[in-house]
Amino acid sequence: MKLYSYTFTLLVLFSTTCVSQTWNLIWNDEFNSNQLDSTKWIHDIGTGSQYGLYGWGNSELQYYQPSNTEVYNGTAKIIAKQEPNGIVDSWGNTMYYSSSKITTKGIFEFKYGKVEVRIKTIDGQGFWPAFWMLPSGGSWPCNGEIDIMEQWGSDGPTNTTTGAAHVGICPGSSFYQSFSNVLSSGSYADNFHIYSIQWQPDYIAWYVDNVQFFQVTPSSYPSNYTWPFNSNDWYLMINLAITSSGPNSNTVFPSQIEIDYVRVYEQNGILGCTDSTANNYDANATIDNGSCEYIVSFSVDLNCSTNMNPPSVVYVTSSAINWDCNTYALNDSNYDGIWTGDIILQNGFFEYIYCTDGWSNSESSGLITSMQNGGTCAPNTDYSTYANRLINISSDTIISNVWGSCGTCVSGCTDPTATNYNSNADYDDGSCNYNTNFNVTFQVDMNNVTVPFTIPEVNGTFNGWCGSCWAMSDVNNDNIWNFTTSVPAGSYEYKFAADNWTIQEDLSNAGNCAVSAWGYTNRVLNITSDTVISVVCWESCLACSSATCGAITGVNLTDVIHDRAVFNWDDMNSATCVVDQIRIQYREVGTSSYSTKTMGAPVGNNAPCLNTSKRVINLTPSTQYEYDFKIWYQDGTVVTWHAYGTFTTLDDCPNVGNLAVTTPSTTKATFTWDDSNGAYSFVRIKSRVDTNNGAWFNIGGSGVAYGIFTKNKNNLSPGTSYRAQARTWCDPNGGAYKALSWTSLIYWTQPTIIRLEGGVTIKNLDVYPNPSRDVFNITFTSEKIQDLKVRILNLIGEELINEDLEQFVGEYTKAIDLATYTKGIYFLEITTNNGLINKKLILL
Repeated sequence: MKLYSYTFTLLVLFSTTCVSQTWNLIWNDEFNSNQLDSTKWIHDIGTGSQYGLYGWGNSELQYYQPSNTEVYNGTAKIIAKQEPNGIVDSWGNTMYYSSSKITTKGIFEFKYGKVEVRIKTIDGQGFWPAFWMLPSGGSWPCNGEIDIMEQWGSDGPTNTTTGAAHVGICPGSSFYQSFSNVLSSGSYADNFHIYSIQWQPDYIAWYVDNVQFFQVTPSSYPSNYTWPFNSNDWYLMINLAITSSGPNSNTVFPSQIEIDYVRVYEQNGILGCTDSTANNYDANATIDNGSCEYIVSFSVDLNCSTNMNPPSVVYVTSSAINWDCNTYALNDSNYDGIWTGDIILQNGFFEYIYCTDGWSNSESSGLITSMQNGGTCAPNTDYSTYANRLINISSDTIISNVWGSCGTCVSGCTDPTATNYNSNADYDDGSCNYNTNFNVTFQVDMNNVTVPFTIPEVNGTFNGWCGSCWAMSDVNNDNIWNFTTSVPAGSYEYKFAADNWTIQEDLSNAGNCAVSAWGYTNRVLNITSDTVISVVCWESCLACSSATCGAITGVNLTDVIHDRAVFNWDDMNSATCVVDQIRIQYREVGTSSYSTKTMGAPVGNNAPCLNTSKRVINLTPSTQYEYDFKIWYQDGTVVTWHAYGTFTTLDDCPNVGNLAVTTPSTTKATFTWDDSNGAYSFVRIKSRVDTNNGAWFNIGGSGVAYGIFTKNKNNLSPGTSYRAQARTWCDPNGGAYKALSWTSLIYWTQPTIIRLEGGVTIKNLDVYPNPSRDVFNITFTSEKIQDLKVRILNLIGEELINEDLEQFVGEYTKAIDLATYTKGIYFLEITTNNGLINKKLILL
């Protein structure tokens, strides 16, 4: 609920599911008493005149007073009432409506967490309920404002809820980003709804009924505004205002909003992107903060845009960059009228349109028309002044649009005299064929092809990519193959293949004789007369070199672990052969899609490629991969896929099992674990005092070698609570081959003294080693003369060892051998006439 009105950017968004997280409740009010809890809330009173504000800075018509807040039946009610006699404020203004505003200012203030309210709002013209936050001691607008829920009543149902985050300059201008969520039917006043935010450093997200509808980060705001939401502690406010326009004759008084609860949570852990497929995946993050970034591949077809001049550059513009038309540039490198580009964007909703050359043109008017005619591609619209496209980014995404339209743009031959005339085509793509035929001779040099083949073939748009129907011949056995046929005049795409598509050319780096469209790269041919095409090398626009530049040698793999490996090969550069580019393709055996790594791109960059190794990451554990290589030389020689091989990644590094801690003394803790999840190289244990932002310390130095399953930590503080967790490494040198994460935290508190009931004290009780495979050493000190009984019991209470100590005082030491008993849990029991103490023994 803002104090002043300023121009803002409105975003209408659709829902995504909220990612589940673990939250710790730190403050709440369930309103279970019969009056407002004064230890949690105070009232703002009056009209704001005491602060120099008229109608709280918004010309509001109500006078706030505590009596309009009532608490009973498990909810708080803030009631708007008419005041026929009026209430006079400190400026002498008479207010004819009253209501309440409650706040935690000065009582409970905090920074970051999840904040939520469950509330039933209100219908009626003039009502303005809000749940919002301001910083303690801050100034508006430069220190910010967070509106978690605002609604404005009308004659109809209140079916729209909003939220916003304000920034600004003091003194000076302000700016805010907001959203509106509209119910498809009914009113927010019909039932209780949960309104919440999740607030983290550089991130705020809004939720309605646990479904996310909006988020902001510092990049959501113009660069001249400072993000204020990482500073100060903030307090809560709930109020029901009467707007400056006031009620009408249909507005019912008294009316109320009803609050079921208000809750504030905090979370612990490492914030970051936890999606391993994201561009900025953070393997150390334990809590996803909504910062994941993905590659969005945009494509917009301008071929059906006849009312605009050809642009120099097409851009993607968005509210996220303040509608700048010079940031996200696309390109049309093959001049087919379809502009494409990859942009890395943060997950969540992205509102955008296309523009050209610094707003020389935009598709806005076309999108407005499309939406007016029933389109759906630009849902953020008022159907008259703006219409914006909207996508929800949750993974790498491919977007294909038509400029200024929700429809399609069909390519084809638009000449009715052509044999392939397409009456449905929106524009001519140069594919028209005519009855005039010409002889064409195709020639390809196969001397550099290293994979087996029998007969090459020509495939293209002229023969429907028919496979082996245009088989080539080599009459003089020089491995230069040719084929001559009659082709109608026109433009075509084609490529060479062999043995009915068993192998085919990869022309992605062939040169200017090839073009790419719709994910394919093919040679191009324009036939206007009889044509003999020059001999070209397989997968090249040039003739094959006579130099003996050959296949890659010395291929081997090193440092293969669970998720990565390093490819190595010989340096293929020589005095006569200069490497231009090397490419590796690899995939899981049995799958169809390859991943690639390229060294020396692009082809033809005139700089030699000197790489002899390449690391690949993000592999799948326990998986067999296959790979091969391709190499380009600067003389035009291309050696297609070769050096095939396979390798298998290692298993995930298993973490320890059953991490536990015992406290044999006031200053000592004993950690135990097992290898139930599998063998490893060493384990590291870290611990810290159980407070927020405590400093971690290692237990066991750089690691405890496999085969040792216990570790003591001395010099701890009696009465202090600690937390600890462990992680294994499967490489004795450390590095990346480690367990996927740390174990779950374990918690304990060091005792201040070990005492029997009845006031009889036992000091320095210790059992070591524990766990043990056979012998347990028991030691303690009796402070006074007393009768003691020392027993060892199994889980069902059967007595295994019994020793009576009469009138004993001083130090007791005894070694107990349990090697003949079954592995499991046993108990040491020490009793006197006045008390009893137990300690668990673990026999491995």
